[in-house]
Amino acid sequence: MARYTLLAGRGLLLAAAVCVVSLPAGAQDNEAGAVVVEPGTVEHFGRMFDVEFGTFQVPMNRRDPDNQQTFALRFVRYNSTSPDPGHPAVYLAGGPGGSGISSMNSDRARVFLALLDERDFIAFDQRGVGQSEPGRLQVDPGPALSLDEPTDLDEYCRLAQDVARRTLAMLKERGIDPAALTTEQSADDLDDLRKAVGAEKLVLWGSSYGTHLSLAAARQHPESFAALILAGTEGPDHTFKLPSNIQKNLERLGELVALDPAYAQLMPDFVGTVEQVLSDLDKHPDAVTIIPGLAATVSKWDLQKALSSPMGSRRSMQEIPAIIYAMAHGERFKLATTVMGLRRVGSPSAMSLCMDCASWATEPRLEQIRREAGETVLGAAIDFPFPCVCEVEGMPRLGDDFRAPLESDIPVLFISGTLDGRTPISNAKEIAEGFSNARHLVIRNASHGGDLFTSSPKILEAVRMFLRGETLPWTQIDGPVWQFDPPRERSLEHEMLQVLTGEGFDAAVAQYHEIRKKFEGRPVYDFREVVLNELGYRVLSGGHKDVDLAINIFRLNTVAYPDAFNTWDSLAEACLENGDTPNAVKFYKKSLELNPENRGAIQMLERIGATDD
Repeated sequence: MARYTLLAGRGLLLAAAVCVVSLPAGAQDNEAGAVVVEPGTVEHFGRMFDVEFGTFQVPMNRRDPDNQQTFALRFVRYNSTSPDPGHPAVYLAGGPGGSGISSMNSDRARVFLALLDERDFIAFDQRGVGQSEPGRLQVDPGPALSLDEPTDLDEYCRLAQDVARRTLAMLKERGIDPAALTTEQSADDLDDLRKAVGAEKLVLWGSSYGTHLSLAAARQHPESFAALILAGTEGPDHTFKLPSNIQKNLERLGELVALDPAYAQLMPDFVGTVEQVLSDLDKHPDAVTIIPGLAATVSKWDLQKALSSPMGSRRSMQEIPAIIYAMAHGERFKLATTVMGLRRVGSPSAMSLCMDCASWATEPRLEQIRREAGETVLGAAIDFPFPCVCEVEGMPRLGDDFRAPLESDIPVLFISGTLDGRTPISNAKEIAEGFSNARHLVIRNASHGGDLFTSSPKILEAVRMFLRGETLPWTQIDGPVWQFDPPRERSLEHEMLQVLTGEGFDAAVAQYHEIRKKFEGRPVYDFREVVLNELGYRVLSGGHKDVDLAINIFRLNTVAYPDAFNTWDSLAEACLENGDTPNAVKFYKKSLELNPENRGAIQMLERIGATDD
């Protein structure tokens, strides 16, 4: 029988403008069904909230009666201010691998917390995520592919499969069954969560993969959920993306580019320009010198992957036209620095890898992906490292019953963006056919992720109306205004790197002032503060890390923008990374002089122990 234990409150207070929610270590019981709840207090956006920190135990693998192991899953329950609250709402983060608890540190938390006047809100870490067991387990990504030669999908797949084999070996060493890390198991966890919080029913609010999990839970436990809110729908058979959806998103992006005053004349056919650049790379892969002694050969597949991956991020998509415009003028530096990261295949968490592989795809969808890959500009690059990584022996795979169409009378609100290439509007329309009580809100110009929560105040209004059972007054609303990076023919980053590494800091300062005086206001270089700042962080944290070079890049940016607090903050961070605490303190204090509200600098000075003048 489940045990419910209420411990004495600690009055935990995490004082920050946006708190970093972390659960206190409390007593646990490893018997499946055991629940421990501890009251506390957290601060968000200058307000205090009463919460309950909860831990409950679930079976590791419910499908294996011989497996008696359990996972401890954790949640934070924000208490409603209503005297008669409705069914608690649970946030299910995307990924898979996103933390619901950590999401309370993001802007979308404002939307969640606004619901507390009518219901409790629960931030939940799924199994294998964040503070829930077995935690974020991942192996080292291993060796990178050579930068000297162009590469293709087969070579990338070889590296990805090696990561998968080592991930499975790690799970075996830890006594964790890979079959425990599936969406089917996580869907059962949600019913156990309902029991743990003592709720008759829950409202599930999923984002991206969180919608995939919500739909599985609705199939497996339809009586346990009062409503679903699906922001960026990933249906049962949508784990692997269709190249045609990425193509449509690329074309919609091109329509926005054609309307932009800066690009209308310079690049009226955006998609055509992308095709031409890809064709040029296919015929003539380019070797690009990044810094003396370090070069990368860029190829067609590199660019296909680099353009596909951002199709869920508005900020990244806003950079693409400038990158393509520069590449059409022969500039390859941005792609070359991206390739440095791509050639080292990332190591996803065990949870993320197993969940997506287990969800897999039906054969008709796999065939459609294969067919469309040869008919679209970016091919099937969006799906890498899937499906090839799932072909490793031992990787879990659910049957087609899991991917079958779903029919339900649970009320559901679909929220979609017109520029979301990862979970397009068509996904929601397809799944809505099986729901007898479905509503669909489309946000114009919204991409994936945060846009589906915070790009319009009408989103929260629609959620409130939906949960009250009211008819929405609109099916489409306006979303964010897009601002593309300005067109530039040459790379400021590349030129400054060459001078810094070849001639030194003083020469770089002189060169910067000379070209800025000559070219500012023309579509030649991008002189915005963010350009050198991002370059510095790429050098500071990339696979070819060079702290001294990063410090000089940040120094150069303070010369270019002496009154910008963020340039000094970045320089301070690099100095701290280099063990130069005195200068780190000096530059953090300079950043605070320029912006006394820079909480990052305040927190770093407190951590260093240098808050006193």
